[in-house]
Amino acid sequence: MKERIVLAYSGGLDTSVAIGWIGEATGAEVIAVAVDVGQGGEDLETIRQRALDCGAVEAYVADARDEFANEYCMPALKANALYMDAYPLVSAVSRPVITKHLVAAAKQFGATTVAHGCTGKGNDQVRFEVGIQTLGPELKCIAPVRDLALTREKAIDYAEKNNLPIVTTKKNPFSIDQNVWGRAVETGFLEDIWNGPPRTSTTTPTTPPSPPPPTPSSSPSRKASPLLSTARQLPRLKLSRS
Repeated sequence: MKERIVLAYSGGLDTSVAIGWIGEATGAEVIAVAVDVGQGGEDLETIRQRALDCGAVEAYVADARDEFANEYCMPALKANALYMDAYPLVSAVSRPVITKHLVAAAKQFGATTVAHGCTGKGNDQVRFEVGIQTLGPELKCIAPVRDLALTREKAIDYAEKNNLPIVTTKKNPFSIDQNVWGRAVETGFLEDIWNGPPRTSTTTPTTPPSPPPPTPSSSPSRKASPLLSTARQLPRLKLSRS
């Protein structure tokens, strides 16, 4: 039986290309794992089918939005979890739940290795690898983009050469990570800290000339966790999107 590698799969260009890259570089079978933490966009079935069309032998998809909101976002809210007292932990707080599903899939499908799409530049590689090694100490970790120096240009060329079912474009220079808890935009023009985000980096169609006036509302809580919005009980996933 061939070795199996679980890949953290987003459905985007880099991870779609990584399925083939990993197979060619290691000779292993690739199992794509997509975890929905509220990033929006395509539905899980579309992402699952794309993974299979790109060469994955299995595709594991999980709707983890409620799990993420209840078990990760609410504790972060209680702790007032901010990076340097200012930056919401948008990406960081989602990594443990994604890692949990990666390790679960590795055990389910008999994989020996987990692959993620992080570069060697930021903290995400540490979050994934520490989490994977904690929950599955017997598992190995690889990062194709980092370890094989696979650039976006190489990814686009590979996708076009192999006719992968994924849209390729060099027009959008931004790296965007979105979930139930927020949205982070980086790279490209924003690498220079003196540059503010251009309008093309956001999905908001219009910007109001001034902030709207505040709307008073009551939100009782239990153990510092919000339960109600204007006296009507709502699921925490819905509250986090309000």
